Amino acid sequence: MAAATWMVVQIVRMNSVARKGVPVEAVCDHNKWNEGMVSSVCTFTAPDGAVVHVQTPYFKEPVLDPGQVVTARFDADDPENAVIPEYVEGDHHLIWVAVAAFASIGAALFIRDLM
Repeated sequence: MAAATWMVVQIVRMNSVARKGVPVEAVCDHNKWNEGMVSSVCTFTAPDGAVVHVQTPYFKEPVLDPGQVVTARFDADDPENAVIPEYVEGDHHLIWVAVAAFASIGAALFIRDLM
């Protein structure tokens, strides 16, 4: 249950940064492979001078080419909390899946307590 809670918090946080974060140009640096899937990794420099890495979710094929410039968004209070909005906004359905899972677990526990 803690893992599901963490997932919901992360999705909500990512969606919030995607909508309200500070826009910045990020340059795609490389593609990172993991078990046959690939994520495009991009970098930008935060206002404090730190280099921040932001990446897309994993796909079957690279979605961004090295050297390609994209718009990323970051949390002004925590620049490491950054996303590439066009790859986050499709995750809204995951929130509803998590809500349904929580409701199912709650219902099962309620019924168990009644017996």
